[in-house]
Amino acid sequence: MEKNIEFIQRENQQIVDLKEANKELFAKHPQLTKYVGKLPTFAPIYETNSIIANQDTKGATLSKKEDKEELYRCLYPLCIKLSIYAKVNHMNEAYVKMKFSKSDVIRMSIEKILTLSDTCVEVANSLSEKWEEIGIAQSDLDDLLSAKNKMEASKDGPEKIIKAKKLANSILEDTLKENSELIHQDIKPLMQAAFQEKNDIVWKEFNEIINSNIIRSKKLAVKGQIIDQETEQPILYAKMKVKELGTCNRLRSKKGNFQIRKLQPGNYTLEFTHEAYHPVRYTFTNRWGVTNELLVGMEMTDIAKKEKESKKKKEI
Repeated sequence: MEKNIEFIQRENQQIVDLKEANKELFAKHPQLTKYVGKLPTFAPIYETNSIIANQDTKGATLSKKEDKEELYRCLYPLCIKLSIYAKVNHMNEAYVKMKFSKSDVIRMSIEKILTLSDTCVEVANSLSEKWEEIGIAQSDLDDLLSAKNKMEASKDGPEKIIKAKKLANSILEDTLKENSELIHQDIKPLMQAAFQEKNDIVWKEFNEIINSNIIRSKKLAVKGQIIDQETEQPILYAKMKVKELGTCNRLRSKKGNFQIRKLQPGNYTLEFTHEAYHPVRYTFTNRWGVTNELLVGMEMTDIAKKEKESKKKKEI
């Protein structure tokens, strides 16, 4: 499992703090000091690109839909006026076809409705002397052009976000890789060479920071199963809440299994609830790299027991 950004930031900060606490030792090794100095730059790069990578294209798609509808609202009455005038005056070359409803325009491609807008503007301009007779005002054309420009600006919105997300994800991967390489290929051997012989304490402390984070990031904090206390059968669709975090999840495993990752060290209380069972609480201590394994037994309520017995009698 990839290490969480918070763990990596904490790990980096611990290394920087170690450097600050041993300034004299590090002063003798400028190359090592330089590498450690690069670590704090990891967090802002990662966080900035995380925001981009997690962007939702929904907003951009919604904007595109709204702009398309606005363009339709400006285009439809103008086309109708031009169509009627052209038909009455037998002007086939200036005829603008506009025989679709609002639902049709939603299905129409953006390119098609933009082309129709251009045709409409072209025809209107060619009949500029007849505007009063046709019932066209300058504001009609201004509104149409404004809506057309908005549509052109927003049509690539989702695509631009998707491209930005791809680039951000690529940067995230590279940043994680660079950060990992910086510590394990550059800082770690330099630290070992510089301090292992003369100051073994600094090396041990540094090694513990790296290894504990790696171990912790790969381990589950809690895993277990919820069962009926009497029948020992798995209980499906119970709810589990981590009291200290305020998070609550409905468990969907068909075997009643549950697991929790990414918990900081400390004491936690799990609360298990189910419509047919009495609630159960379990307190545990999370430690570095240790997985707590739980078997949670829940007792069925009297009401649920009566309903179950009644159902059995009916079946018989």
